[in-house]
Parts: sequence; C-alpha cells; structure tokens
Amino acid sequence: MQKGTTVHVQEGTVSADRVYAFETLDPVIGADPIVLSFYLSQDTLGGAVNAANAAAASAAAALTSKNAAATSATNAAGSATAASGSASAASTSATAAAGSASTASTAATNAGNSATAAAGSASSAAASAAAAAALPGITTDPIVILATGQSNIGKEENYLWTPPTNLYNWNYSGVDGTTGTAFAALDGTKINTSYSFAAAIAENNPLRKVYLVRVGLLVPPNGIAQWKAGASSPDQYANCKNNVEAALTLLGRSKISHMLWWQGEGDIATPTTYQTDFETVQTRFRGETWYPRELPVTICGLMPEVLGGTSGKDVMNTVLQQCAQVEPETRQFVYPGWTSAAMWQDTAHPTGAGCWAIGRAIANNVIGRTGAKPASGLLRNFGTAVLSYLLGKFMLGYGTSVAVGATSASAPQFQSHGTDAGGAQGNFYRWANSVGGSTIGMFKSRGTSPGARAIVQNGDTLATVIGYGDDGVNAPPAASISIVVDGTPGVGDMPGKVKISTTSDGAAAVTDRVTVDNRGFMSMVSGSFGRSGPVTKSADFTVGDAENSIIVTKGSSCVATLPSASSWPGREILIKTTVAFTTVSASANVVPLAGGAAGTAILAATAGKWALLISDGTNWVVQMAA
Repeated sequence: MQKGTTVHVQEGTVSADRVYAFETLDPVIGADPIVLSFYLSQDTLGGAVNAANAAAASAAAALTSKNAAATSATNAAGSATAASGSASAASTSATAAAGSASTASTAATNAGNSATAAAGSASSAAASAAAAAALPGITTDPIVILATGQSNIGKEENYLWTPPTNLYNWNYSGVDGTTGTAFAALDGTKINTSYSFAAAIAENNPLRKVYLVRVGLLVPPNGIAQWKAGASSPDQYANCKNNVEAALTLLGRSKISHMLWWQGEGDIATPTTYQTDFETVQTRFRGETWYPRELPVTICGLMPEVLGGTSGKDVMNTVLQQCAQVEPETRQFVYPGWTSAAMWQDTAHPTGAGCWAIGRAIANNVIGRTGAKPASGLLRNFGTAVLSYLLGKFMLGYGTSVAVGATSASAPQFQSHGTDAGGAQGNFYRWANSVGGSTIGMFKSRGTSPGARAIVQNGDTLATVIGYGDDGVNAPPAASISIVVDGTPGVGDMPGKVKISTTSDGAAAVTDRVTVDNRGFMSMVSGSFGRSGPVTKSADFTVGDAENSIIVTKGSSCVATLPSASSWPGREILIKTTVAFTTVSASANVVPLAGGAAGTAILAATAGKWALLISDGTNWVVQMAA
C-alpha cells in the first residue's frame, strides 16, 4: 500500500465476522498517521435519496389523514349539538353523539402526531443525504460531456427506454453554423450511442446532473479535416466550440468533463495521415480554456469488418487505437468487436438496440465496472488487421500479411517495401562467440495443418528463392533457386538437390538450367557451360582468380606464379605457348604428365605446346598435355 491508498470495506452485518489486514512487501515506515474515515458509496447515496423521497411521501399521506380526521370531528360535533337542542331527542342519543365527537377528536390528534413524525423523518432523511453529499470525495457538481463525430453521433434511432431524471441534452439542431439555446430532458423513444453512454454516467452519479452536448455530422464531407483549422462547411470545430461555450455559460460552468469521439469512417482512404490529424485537432481543442489538458477522451472504434463493416475499417480501428495509445493516461479506445451482426443496421451504423448496448459498454469501461483497459501495451487484434503501426510503416495481419513500409498488402505473408537499398534490404545479425552464423530457414511438410507431421516425397519442392522484376504491368520472375527432395526420404534421411533456373529473353517464366543432385553431381539441364576467354601473357605473370585459359607470348623463358593448390582444389588452368621458349612455375608445385615428384616444368620450348593443370589440393597436376 502507498500513501493515500483508499480501501473500501462493505458496511453492515455482512462484514461483522471479518478481520481485514493490510500488508506490503518492503514496507517504509513514515510519520503520517493512518486515518479511518466513513465512506458512503454511490449505492448508499442512492439509498439515502430514495429514503428521503419515501419519507416525504409518507408525511404527505399522514397530513391528508389528519385533515380527513379533523373534518370527521367537526361533523360529529355538529351532530352532538343538534341532538342536544332537540326536544324530542333522547338524552342517551346526545350522550352517544358527544362520545362519537370525542373519539373523532382523538383520532385527529393521533393523525396529527403521525404527520409530524413523518415530516420529521423526511427532514432527517433529506439532511442525511445532504450530509452525505458533503463528505470528502463526494461532489454534486454537474458533469458536462461533449460528444462529437460523424453520423453515429449525429443520428438517432427508434428505441424505447427511460432516460434518467438527472440527464439533459443540449438542443443543438445539427445544422452547420447554428447554436443551441437550452437543455431539455431526453425523448424516451429515440436513442443514440451518446445518449446511452451519458445515461449510464448519470445513473452512476445520482446526486449529479449530467449535461450532454452532442455535435454530430450526418453527411459528407465528414472526415477529420472538418475539425481542423480552415475547414470548409461544415466547420465542426466551430460548431463544437460555439455550442459548448453557450452551454457552459448557461450552466455557469467553465470546463467540460469528458469527450466522446466517434469518427473515422470518412478517413478510411487516408489512414496514414489520420493520427497526425487527430493530434492536430486535440492540440486545437486544448487551446480552449474549457478543454483541460487532463480531460478524459474516449475514442470509439468502427464497425469490425468481420461483422460486415466496410473494407478498411480494421486498419482504421488500429489507427484509432494508436491515437489512444499516445496518451493512455487520458485517452481510452473502446472497440465494438464484442457486438453481433444483428446489432448493426448497415455497414457503419448500429440499430437502436445496438446504440443502447454500445453506449453502455463504453460507459462501463469509463466507469470501471468491467475493468477499464488502457490503450498502452500490445495492440488489440482487429480481425484481418491484426496489428498496424502505420506511422512506423509496420503492418501485421493486414490482409493476413506482414507488410513493412506498405499502405496495402497482397497475398505474400511477409513483405518489405522501400524506395532505396536500405528500405528493401533484410539483414540478420548473430552476436555469439561460436562458429555458428545467422540462418534463414524454410520448411515443408505434407501435413495439412500447422504442427501436423506428414513426410515429404521425392520431387517435393522444399524452398524457393525468386527474383521478380516490374515489366510495367506485372512482376514476372527473372531467375530462381529451388531446393527439391531428390530421392526417397525417411527418418533421418532427406536427400536433396538444388536447381538454378533463369528466364529466357522474351519469356515470363523460368527454365531449369543447372542441377546439383544429392551425389554432388552438377548437370546442365539446358543451355551450355561457358568459361572466361583466354588471356595473353607477354611477360612473367601471376595467374588471376578468374583466369582459366592462358596464352604465353613472351620472347624468352616465362615464369608463371600459380595459385595455391590448397586454396583451389579441383580448379583447372589451361596454359599454351606460341613461342619456342619454356614456361615454368615459380614454385615446385607441378606434377608432370607421367607422374612423379612435383617440379617447376610446365611447357617445353616448342611453339604450340599446351598443358591442362588441375589442382589436387596439394599440387597442380598436369592432366593432359601435347
């Protein structure tokens, strides 16, 4: 527990046999005393008010009873007088009449006492309610709510309900440039989500009056631009400002208490700029003295696509949640994903019952009845748009894909879009004191669901890397590398081959060119094998890494520095001379055609001599010569 912690314990016999202990890990002992004070819950306050009303009704009934009894007494007294004045009346009748008058008088007195007691009870109950309102933490200040947005704020639906008696609605007509003049009770045959929301707030605050200022926009243009500076008609910001200020002046208040924002359908085509625009609008509102910086703002989500919402609403819901996440301390996003299709009348608007349910759900989150969920942390799953971080150009689940740097995504599950080398590049980094490096792995199974194992078969393609190019209309492949099962696989046995394929000029599909099979044998599937052309050496030389065919023309004995045989096992070098001078190696690393110890001789001093040298990993072996 921390300083200032409040703990509520239920009052009455329900807690009579309970002991409450409060403890904390790593306590810090301070000098401040622990204060136990009486706390009256909202439910108890409602009970006090109801008791006061009941007592007042009882007092009124008792007073009526008293008056009736007094009238009865007067009538009885008149009867007694008439009886005593009659010469023919018996004295016993007069006595009986007098007794009747006395009895009626006593009844009147008792009724009067009952009325007095009932009035005292009403007074005490009213005083109790007033005293409760004066307790610390209890306020009777009015709550002023600004609800603004598109048609879901502007339109009403038919619905029968009972508005709370402490809820009032501002009579703004919805016409651009006009201002309301008064608050009035709500119509119990019409509903709007903001009505339902405000009603729940009013019910939760029975000692406070709740005033709703509703500024909605029914027809286009209805994008967020209508709340920005310089907006064309309708100027929704001006409509909000003018109506709020008029309402506050009428109430004698200086600030609003809450904002309900339901807007975004008009901006589905431009989701990447919405968050910036929303912050611009909020900054503009905060420039008003009646809009405190700490004002709670509830942002309503749009109809989910899975329920029939217009395409793009899942992405916009993600953006709206991002708007809330910027300031989770003051903003809350409420997503209507829990609703059913029956609660919506079209692709954007809830039915009357839907308005009622959604408004209550929003209020429950604000009040905390169901545990308010702030917008911070991992973003919510919005059906097909699982996660979109548009400002950072990261979209997870947009069209069931991951797309980086994209405003839309197609079938591939992972995409990266960019306009430079860095934007279209993916690197993997491994920082470890080991021989292992970064890995890109691809997996294939014949199982029909994730995790369901089924062995692959000979000829199955396990992985493919493809290079696509934009031809101005489509993106055909230019080349590919495929990994294919090459044989019958089994447990611990997966034979494979690699295929290299290219697309011919004038074609739009790849053709297999080179295959390296499970034995390591490389074959040309189509085409021919080519090597670099011959190079001429007119002086002593060092064989280059890309030189495989050499012609010697030096007019004297020529010395060739061959590559290290251990670095080039299997490499072939063809050397020919066109002059009658020897060609020798700079090192004794050449094994003669007839075999034997390695020496330096490569070609004799005869024009036209040639030799094919192949590295065996230790020396260069003359494999063929003439």
